[in-house]
Amino acid sequence: MSQAGLKFPAPPTASDNMQLDNNSIDQFSQEVVVARFVAEAIGRGQARAEAEEAAATIIDSKDQEVLRLRDRLQYYETVNHELSQRKLVEVVRRQQEQKKSRRRWIWSLMGLSIAIGASFVAYSCIPHTSQYLSSLESGDLPDNSCVSPSNTS
Repeated sequence: MSQAGLKFPAPPTASDNMQLDNNSIDQFSQEVVVARFVAEAIGRGQARAEAEEAAATIIDSKDQEVLRLRDRLQYYETVNHELSQRKLVEVVRRQQEQKKSRRRWIWSLMGLSIAIGASFVAYSCIPHTSQYLSSLESGDLPDNSCVSPSNTS
């Protein structure tokens, strides 16, 4: 207790007849009160320091977690942006393919229409076999505008 700053009065001697001086008892009680106050203050200071240290550790771990989550968010935003760009490119490519397909259909239909029209024109210009055979037998040729004059004789 002497290290804590407490002093005990000297042991009583036979001459004092075992009577303690009131002054020394008061001083001892005051030293005990002061020692308790100092011990409580030191205990509160240590508890506060330990709490601050634990809080600092928790804060550091939370800061690390925030940084990790921020990096993860940035990664997800980048991936989302790239995927949306890919989707846009895919939509544009699909629209171009549809346009090409429509153009092919249109040109195919135009070519088919021209071929059908040409075949109708050719069919109308060619003399029909039944009419041609009957006219050959009778010696009379029907008047066809598409038949050339060299075939009439």
